[in-house]
Amino acid sequence: MNQGLVKILLSTSILIASVVFASDYSGLIENQKFQNKVLREFVQKMKAYEEVSMKVEKRSIQSLLGRETKNSGEMAITRDGKFWWKVTEPQKTLLVFDGEFAWNEERLPEDFGGGVKVAKSKHFKQSPAYKILNVLMGNGDLSNYFSPLKATEKEGIVSIELTPLKSNWNISILNIVIEKNKSKLQRISYVDDLENETVLSFSGHKQLEAAEKKKFIYQPPTGAEVTEL
Repeated sequence: MNQGLVKILLSTSILIASVVFASDYSGLIENQKFQNKVLREFVQKMKAYEEVSMKVEKRSIQSLLGRETKNSGEMAITRDGKFWWKVTEPQKTLLVFDGEFAWNEERLPEDFGGGVKVAKSKHFKQSPAYKILNVLMGNGDLSNYFSPLKATEKEGIVSIELTPLKSNWNISILNIVIEKNKSKLQRISYVDDLENETVLSFSGHKQLEAAEKKKFIYQPPTGAEVTEL
């Protein structure tokens, strides 16, 4: 093969590679713009409500142990960051964050003597699920905390994959699934630094213009064993 032909083929290959790269890069930029637009519009609509409550199913997969656990119940969060989570299956628990303290109430089975145990903590704000939901309620800008990876849309359901900009989130990958036209959160899932996965699936949304304030006030039951963490 003569040198002139080699140069032509090489130049053509470089040109094709440049076009493909430019096309891929342009597609990536457009995809990121789409992600940001969907998230901005969703958060903006959430700002109109003082409380959002949902039915929730939680699935936890522990990577090292190969074990999976599930529970179900109801969850609520307010615009000013208060949080309520009542688990009804398989074991009854209640978590209330009143803005200062988190109260985790567990009712012990009769086989274990019955009674109520309550854990009181000031560190709840570091919980990944709470931090994500709080930002989606408009308390902060998600783009300040996460970098978009990719987004896909099918029949109005948008799935957005992100990675945190800082390690203090203690997660490596976050996925948010939104029903775009109805501005409803369908699912959030995240993988932590130990490769454990948590999936929260939501349904039965109630978007309230006034918060049910009593729900977010907690008083331990009489006789409960209270432990401060």
